[in-house]
Amino acid sequence: MDTVNTWTAAILGVAVVVATGVATLRWLVTTLTRQMRTIAQEVVTDAVGASEQRLSARLVAMDVRFDAMDGRFDAMDGRFDAMDGRFDALDRRFDALDDKVHHGTEMTDLRLSHLEADMTLVKQHLLGSTAA
Repeated sequence: MDTVNTWTAAILGVAVVVATGVATLRWLVTTLTRQMRTIAQEVVTDAVGASEQRLSARLVAMDVRFDAMDGRFDAMDGRFDAMDGRFDALDRRFDALDDKVHHGTEMTDLRLSHLEADMTLVKQHLLGSTAA
């Protein structure tokens, strides 16, 4: 009977050790799984944070480039405004020259008509004196 009790105690002892080992392994696997999930979340969070930082840096760089381009476009717009002002001034000068040319043409036409009238008078005078 002692042998049976010994064997029973041994079997129970082994069962307790195995059960404890299984429980310990289960606890260990659960703990490691939790830690791995936590680490994975931290890695993902860090990666996302780093990606966000890189993206933010790229957006800032793009914003700086767009500001520079906007400045260039403003400068070009200023140059075009200046050129437009110069063309307006040239247009006014050409209008003034055109007015002078038209005035000169009118004056020339007027002088020519006076000259023609004078020549007609001279012609009549000459013809009249020849006929007399």
